[in-house]
Amino acid sequence: LEGLTQLQPLLDWTRQAHGEPSNALSLPTWMVHWSSLIEWLVAMRLVWGLAKRTGVEEWKGLTWGMVPLHTSGLCACTYHFFYNAPELASLQTVQAATTLGGNILMMWAMYRVSRANGWALSGPLPWGSDPKSGGEVSADGTTANGGAGSSA
Repeated sequence: LEGLTQLQPLLDWTRQAHGEPSNALSLPTWMVHWSSLIEWLVAMRLVWGLAKRTGVEEWKGLTWGMVPLHTSGLCACTYHFFYNAPELASLQTVQAATTLGGNILMMWAMYRVSRANGWALSGPLPWGSDPKSGGEVSADGTTANGGAGSSA
């Protein structure tokens, strides 16, 4: 808790008698920020419940992937709450990192959910199977038997 006492000068700065700075967020903007954070928590709860109802435990991974993105939103709200104070500029880096990490985790989680529901990687991708030659087409366009994939 010792670190909390170091925020006092920052809190005093935000409460100066001259009013809010020009970069203060409006009430509707704050409502959007906070409702987004609340909605994200509700969505996480719903996804977790979906895992329990369907028996597809991979949905829980999506919930865990949503945690860094919620953290990103908390960073943004904290940064705005203190009027984008330069002392808290590192929150922008944390926000960017948690957004990147969360997006990667959610992508991986949805891949796992898709696999659990029977989707295969060779399905809708352009280099799936080649119906004319009967072979698998790789990403470079060649078939398993060494020939070129169909151009049609």
